[in-house]
Amino acid sequence: MEKLTVENHLKIANVPRKKYRSIWLSTTDAIRSADNKYFIFNKLPLIKIKKNTKLFVNSINLIPVVGDVAAIMSNLLSNAHFFIKMKNIKYNNESAIASNQDNALTLIDGYMPVSYISQSVYFVGELLEQELNHIELYINTRSNIGAFFSFGEGEGYREVFLNWSINLLMEYEEDN
Repeated sequence: MEKLTVENHLKIANVPRKKYRSIWLSTTDAIRSADNKYFIFNKLPLIKIKKNTKLFVNSINLIPVVGDVAAIMSNLLSNAHFFIKMKNIKYNNESAIASNQDNALTLIDGYMPVSYISQSVYFVGELLEQELNHIELYINTRSNIGAFFSFGEGEGYREVFLNWSINLLMEYEEDN
C-alpha cells in the first residue's frame, strides 16, 4: 500500500495543485511608440496560457534617472496618476479588477511617486486559454505624458525616459 502523504492525498482527492509562472517586462527591452505610450515585447518565448489562469502583478518598479534631474522629476511627478494596461490578451471581463472599452486589462491605476517600488502581490484578472509570444503595454498618466517626460527651457531643458519594470505572476492548475 502506498504511503499517505500530502501529495498522494491531493491526488486521491483530485485536488489540483497550483503552478506559477513569472514574467518580467522592462520598458527598456521593448519597442516603443513615438509617443512613448505603447511598449511591444515581441521577443518573448511562447507562453501557453491554460484555462482558468489567474494573473497577478507581483511587483512594479519605476526606475528614474539619478542626480538633479531625478530630484526635479520627483517634485513634478509627485501627483502623477499613472495607469498601465495590457493589450492583446484575452481575459474574462467579469473577473477583471478593471478593464475598459478598448479591451485592455488594467494592471495599475493610481498615484506612484518616482523611485516607486511595489512588492505587494494583487489579483488583476483571469486569463483565457491562449498562446502568446508578444505582449503590448500601454503606459500613460491622467495628464497624458506617457513614459517620457520633458521639462525646462533653453539650457535647462531635459528629456527623461521613465523606465518601468513589471513582474507578472500567472497561477494555474497542474494537470493530473
